[in-house]
Amino acid sequence: MSVDGRGSREAGFTIVEALVAFVILVLVGGGLYAAFGGGAENAARIDLHERAALVARNALERSGPREIETLGTVEVEEPGGFLTRMTVSVSTEGPSSPLIEVRRIDVVVFGPGPERPEMARFSTYRLYSKVSR
Repeated sequence: MSVDGRGSREAGFTIVEALVAFVILVLVGGGLYAAFGGGAENAARIDLHERAALVARNALERSGPREIETLGTVEVEEPGGFLTRMTVSVSTEGPSSPLIEVRRIDVVVFGPGPERPEMARFSTYRLYSKVSR
């Protein structure tokens, strides 16, 4: 018998106490991951959308007189796996003239991967001279 009268029992934790502590640790760790672990995934998703918007703006900047001369849709594979679809159409909005017409340019950027999700959409209007070049 020991000095305190409880019998000869070694000091330490029982297996039940250790399991309870482990469960609490796992629950706290899971909560921390749920709170902060998704941040990296969200940052990557935001970065991808920002790159898609940059690709769309670059496509609009490249749409000069020669690019908007032909009406219709053109698809271009861009760096980074993006697909750009540019559609040029005659706008019914705005002034009409025998020499100049307003053309609408729509740019849609699809993301990389097999599903190709739509990631950005931009539109603008440009004046186009009908005078033969």
